Amino acid sequence: MRRETSDARKKDARRETIDTSHVSRLTPSRVSGLTSRAPWPKVKLGAIGKVVTGMTPPTKHQAYYGDDYLFVTPSDLDFDSYFISKTERCISKQGYEKYYNRFIPAMSTMYTCIGSTIGKIGLSRETVLTNQQINSIVPNEVHDARFVYYLMRSLTNEIRALNAGCAVPIINKGDFENIDVPLPPLPVQQRIADILSAYDDLIENNRRRIAILEETARLAYRKWFGGEVGCNDTVGKVSDFFDISIGRTPPRKSEECFSHDLSDVKWLSIKDMKAGRVFAFDSSERLTGLGVEKTKIHISPPGTIFLSFKLTVGVVVIAGDYMATNEAIAHFETNDRALRDYTYFYLSLFQYDKLGSTSAIAKAINSDIVRKMDFVLPDRASLDRYEKEVAPMFDQIENLTRQSAALAAARDMLLPRLMKGDF
Repeated sequence: MRRETSDARKKDARRETIDTSHVSRLTPSRVSGLTSRAPWPKVKLGAIGKVVTGMTPPTKHQAYYGDDYLFVTPSDLDFDSYFISKTERCISKQGYEKYYNRFIPAMSTMYTCIGSTIGKIGLSRETVLTNQQINSIVPNEVHDARFVYYLMRSLTNEIRALNAGCAVPIINKGDFENIDVPLPPLPVQQRIADILSAYDDLIENNRRRIAILEETARLAYRKWFGGEVGCNDTVGKVSDFFDISIGRTPPRKSEECFSHDLSDVKWLSIKDMKAGRVFAFDSSERLTGLGVEKTKIHISPPGTIFLSFKLTVGVVVIAGDYMATNEAIAHFETNDRALRDYTYFYLSLFQYDKLGSTSAIAKAINSDIVRKMDFVLPDRASLDRYEKEVAPMFDQIENLTRQSAALAAARDMLLPRLMKGDF
């Protein structure tokens, strides 16, 4: 019962493009007179700026937490963060005065240095505080702050290798300060930062536009379906309306199952879901054909709705491509476009705290509970009217997300070249 978008909507979606002319003007081929054949000299990371390790006030003292200062933790960062302008928690003035002796100023690079979070990164848009898992680099005035951010992104694999054999890798402040990094002259730093930040500025702009479109569509959902169940609505369990499957993970010891080859099957994790918004187009890991066949992995088509239900419950995205997932994610498959757009918000706003069990460590529900979740299907006329209103918004969100993915891929191809002085 798939409802296709009208020709007019398709044309509008194709028309939703980004002006990238100023990016093309910053491509490496247009940079001249700024590099030499000689390798850039290496310096210690600590020579670029002051390294500050954060800390966490005791959580039992709620007075230390409030709304005064942003408190950045690894959960506020990802492996592709740019500017950080909001956090899950904040520190109060009392907490700052009791436990901190300095702020992390704007345009500092924040870098996580423990366990699986090593390499999460972000730039502070304003003055912030961080926890002890993050080392922040406050650049000296003679270095470009944006360049320092991109430099740290380029060194992530090398930094992770410093403690690769440890059960819980930790890079302490002393080791962090003593990492050797290549440092070109300031004009080259500025030009590299100009090139790469042009891509990130466009991606950031897209994120803001997507957030506005999503909120507008959410308000439309509440307008149409935020009241009581209608007399013509159908009430049941989600399994009555969807073909639901659960993802799987091949044995980690079977290295031949996993891949980073872009031609292999996209394998979505909750981390990947959190990194996007509304639509998911890519994954940090891939599965080989052998891995898919060996473990009997189910691959869901574009338009499938993914719901996380272990450890982090209630993250919802729509598949933008053929994808598999791990076992913490349920797949809601439908060929009905209106039902897809309705269900995205139905699941996003569902009260999961009334399901399953909660512990101090994690919140989780099982696949049987997912299948038995209550579901309200509106009458067809209401669903179609809702779809007519929100379809252009979902189309724009999908298009902007695709554009951001293309911009990020182009930036990531340039990053290692620029950091090697390959102009």
